Amino acid sequence: MIDEQSLIRWLKGANEIFEALEGRGDAYNICRRWVEEWFSHGKFCITNEDTNFLKEFELLIFKVKSRIKNDLDQFKEKLEDHTGDIAFAFSLYLISWNIRRFEIYFERCTTFSFENFFISLNKVFEEKKFLEDIKQIKNLHLFKSDIQEDLIKSIYKKLHDKLKNTGIKQNEPIATIKIMHIIAPYYIPLLDNPIAKALKREKLCDFFNYYSHLSQDFQKNLEELNSKKLKLNEIRRRIKKLLNKLENVQLDETALLKYMKWLKDKFNECKSIICQMEKETKKSFLKLLDQAFYIRYSIDIGRRLK
Repeated sequence: MIDEQSLIRWLKGANEIFEALEGRGDAYNICRRWVEEWFSHGKFCITNEDTNFLKEFELLIFKVKSRIKNDLDQFKEKLEDHTGDIAFAFSLYLISWNIRRFEIYFERCTTFSFENFFISLNKVFEEKKFLEDIKQIKNLHLFKSDIQEDLIKSIYKKLHDKLKNTGIKQNEPIATIKIMHIIAPYYIPLLDNPIAKALKREKLCDFFNYYSHLSQDFQKNLEELNSKKLKLNEIRRRIKKLLNKLENVQLDETALLKYMKWLKDKFNECKSIICQMEKETKKSFLKLLDQAFYIRYSIDIGRRLK
């Protein structure tokens, strides 16, 4: 377990690097404010400062096709028409940190647009029961509140199903978790595949659902490899496939809950210093931790500095 002072240095150092590399174009803070305004007033306000941010907001580090860039430009112009919709309050955050997924949407659907996507997604927040559930977790703190498993599972399933049906009919765990976090940033941690794979690889924690057929596949391939009937290239291909499967992770509501329990168990002793750091940085510990993991496991520093 990392000691308190090392934890502070690590998180603050990663925060400085993150802000230097990503801060200028990161929509997280503005979307957090918009989300809070929506819950308080039923709409969010686009200030003059926000307008200046929108003018400069681009997917700077990603080489996206002109169709996506043009659609994003049109989307930004239409934000004023949707300030009463919470999905638009967190839209820029989801777009910028889920852009590779949205690229697939654009490729598979010639009529796809960001505006239509968030209009459709917003409908789940118009359901009274779902909105009541969201409000219950919005102000909770992971280290001050119990982990309400049934409530989290219910919110996750409802939101995930809506994302799946709104998109390309595939599972969308990362987008689901990002939205839950932007609404409840002190309670719901961020989690994605690179970070989950790294934590698994380094044996820091084990909160994944493994593919049940993996052992069967391994046994079948092992028998065929032992038969000596396969050529060398095929043997290499089979081994590489098995190794990839061993590294795979499956993110879902169960993995999220296990991760929450792991974080609470590992860092609960640092609760007081965590709360102090949250006040100083005006960011949740869960966001700071995600930034630190992002710097360590996900980011391509060279690409950011070009």
